[in-house]
Amino acid sequence: MTIDEAAEVSLMTGLPGATACELCTAASVRPTLWLLLQHPRGGSVLLAACEWCVQAIRRLSAATGGRVVLAVSEPAGRPPSALRSVPCGPRPASLPVLILELMQEVQAADGTPYVVRVYGQQRTDGTWEGWLEFVAVGAAVVLRTDRETTQSSREDLTYWATGLRPVYVQGAFARAQRQ
Repeated sequence: MTIDEAAEVSLMTGLPGATACELCTAASVRPTLWLLLQHPRGGSVLLAACEWCVQAIRRLSAATGGRVVLAVSEPAGRPPSALRSVPCGPRPASLPVLILELMQEVQAADGTPYVVRVYGQQRTDGTWEGWLEFVAVGAAVVLRTDRETTQSSREDLTYWATGLRPVYVQGAFARAQRQ
């Protein structure tokens, strides 16, 4: 594959389960989605992915405006020796998750449109906190608010997110721009 031939990356659900993430190889973390890599000249690879790896892929995609090109610098099938000795341990229980992507977009003063996403994270006391992220369309910019709410459950956080009105979202966007 040459640099101008990009592989297509898709996230999928509903496929047979796996017992470990095939990206970070953390056996203690249950995969939540499947990552499908399709080569532009045919052929595909299906890998189980944990929520940490899925979040990393989504952030890379958002930060690059949806265009990610990965270049391999090591010989195929042989990771750097430093990576081979790194143990994969359990992940913290408070992993941020995408709660809702709003249909509404906001627009910056320069005309750049932003996709609005609500993220949440479980706290050690079992409650959930939520914040908003604004992802620029076609640019490598992601803006984030501080905590916007604390709810007693993930379901309550989802309910809160579905009730966000345009005026609130605009205010949150202004707060995110100041940070």
